[in-house]
Amino acid sequence: MPFEFWFFNMVDIKVPPHSQEAEASILGAILIDKDAIISVAEFLRPEHFYNEINGAVFKAILDLYEERSPIDIVTLSEKLKKNHDLNKLGGSAYLAELVNKVPTAANAEKYGLIVKDLCVKRQLIKAAGKIADKCFDEGTEAGDALDLAEMEVFSLSQKHLRQSFLPIKDALSESFDRLDELHKRAGGLRGVPCGFHDLDNLLAGLQPSNLLILAARP
Repeated sequence: MPFEFWFFNMVDIKVPPHSQEAEASILGAILIDKDAIISVAEFLRPEHFYNEINGAVFKAILDLYEERSPIDIVTLSEKLKKNHDLNKLGGSAYLAELVNKVPTAANAEKYGLIVKDLCVKRQLIKAAGKIADKCFDEGTEAGDALDLAEMEVFSLSQKHLRQSFLPIKDALSESFDRLDELHKRAGGLRGVPCGFHDLDNLLAGLQPSNLLILAARP
């Protein structure tokens, strides 16, 4: 009986975008530079890490940061122990390994941005999968599929907007300048007049950042 040979085409299995090097580098940078956490605490979150162990380490780091506690291998080990995560990552030796892997702590913010950007890509891939499944469903109307696509993408874009903070002295300075200007124009409008006196009296003029929509019958 002749032998039969079967050949199978191996399907490429695509691994979701991630960077173990960037994740290890940001954690190591924080452990060797106490100011590194300040540059990433605003935008980086534990769920941005692909490696769940690294996410658990960063969560412990954030806990220490919020408690105003020092962040080093000893304090981080104790925090991970309280969170029941120290054994999962192999003990304090893993933390020491992170410190040895980081090229330089000066690029901490860049490492954090890489981790977050790759997380956004993974979420986009997940959203694209949901949209594709919806489109392949024969019972789905095209309009419903478009609504889902818009909702998924808009939700991601809003979630990852980076908030900017303004020093309070700058905000107060701007407010005092505004108050001084209004005082000099006592009795005048606070905003820009539109020419319709009744509307100007109602709105005190057009104000910055306001979206005004006027509608009337012809």
